[in-house]
Amino acid sequence: YRHGGIPGFPQLSCAAKDARAFREKLVSVQGVPDAQVRSLTDAEATREAILRELAWLREKAGSGSYAYFFFSGHGTQAQKPGSGDGTTHSGLVPHDFNMADYEDGKPTPLVFDHELGAWIESLSSSGLVAVVDACFCGAITKGVPAKLRPRGFFLRPRRGSKSVEWQRGKPVPLNTTRANCLVIEAAQWDLAAR
Repeated sequence: YRHGGIPGFPQLSCAAKDARAFREKLVSVQGVPDAQVRSLTDAEATREAILRELAWLREKAGSGSYAYFFFSGHGTQAQKPGSGDGTTHSGLVPHDFNMADYEDGKPTPLVFDHELGAWIESLSSSGLVAVVDACFCGAITKGVPAKLRPRGFFLRPRRGSKSVEWQRGKPVPLNTTRANCLVIEAAQWDLAAR
């Protein structure tokens, strides 16, 4: 992380290694041709680059194919810029995130749940496998539109914990409304990954 290594935002020692291992398994075990696998690690993994690669995957993964998405890094709960409603959303933290700017209320890049949810809904592939290894990511692929209920299931938090399913007393869609979509998340929306 360009601006990492400060309290509450440590540098990570395993994220790039995990990404390389996931890539290797896609090629060696799943038989995905190497030319069809794209990776971003460390300084390459900016918000702009992540969104560019998601667009590439949407374009390349046609019907009859499966798309794979893997993210290992920091996750967060943050307010969307300009929302003003006080509601936080899950976000993936790219390399160019700046904690100091965020704490000062300045715009800084995150990849928000609504962006990933919309991307998932826009895929023409027959299926998707998404693995997100980040803290506070339990709703990172929240689907759109909001009136649809998710397919699949959500593991409820331990007794006494707040569930992302209830936000201001209203049900919130979880993961995605898409069929043939497997989402594996390392933590709930309000918990750190362990």
